[in-house]
Amino acid sequence: MKKVKIAILEDELLEQEKTVNALNRFFNENNIEFEYFVENDPNKYLEHDLSDYDLAILDIIMPHEINGFDVSKIIREKYPKIAIIFLTKTLNYAINGYEVRALNYLLKPLIYEDFALKMMAFLKTLNTNGSKIHSFKCQGSIIKVVEKDIVYIDIYKHYLNIHTKDNVYVTRGNINTMAKALSNIFSCCSSYCIINFQYLEEIKKDDVILKNGEMFKITAKYKKDFMKDFSTYLLNNE
Repeated sequence: MKKVKIAILEDELLEQEKTVNALNRFFNENNIEFEYFVENDPNKYLEHDLSDYDLAILDIIMPHEINGFDVSKIIREKYPKIAIIFLTKTLNYAINGYEVRALNYLLKPLIYEDFALKMMAFLKTLNTNGSKIHSFKCQGSIIKVVEKDIVYIDIYKHYLNIHTKDNVYVTRGNINTMAKALSNIFSCCSSYCIINFQYLEEIKKDDVILKNGEMFKITAKYKKDFMKDFSTYLLNNE
């Protein structure tokens, strides 16, 4: 994964420290390179060029003429692809997040477990356009598969069946580990199947129908996350 770049707007020094400590812990634990800057003034924050940044973490309520939500509207207009996560002491502003397609909210005081879950969800939104290449051991050989060529992956007795447009490759593995390695164009519809949204034709009640006509069940345990992942995919591919 490329270096992740994060821009933080937070006026409280203690909350700045908590956010930076949580970022360091999360990215070190996941062995991902990242960089960041922190500003406490919205106007100075907007002076930065965020064109190559991946995430804006914004405090909403600030003692300035413009607040974090005002900043988010300017960011969304200038940098349409950057992800936005709000820092807030209350979710009363949550409805406003739809206006700027906010990815999520972090409640103060920051709790690391909640922070880590939402950062993991953010990482899944990073758009790789399916260009990532995966290597698998298959029948004694190492094969390389481009993500965008994978239609879906299912599992049977500890073996992953990787269905591409032209072939099916079988390799031993864990479907949860596989799901974490894939980019945001994929999501689990059940404990035994991962779908590539690029090949999805229709979602009909609890069924996923692919463009090749194959159909899979969305199980209750996975439905909420699957639909959320699909909504994020649609936003990133408008």
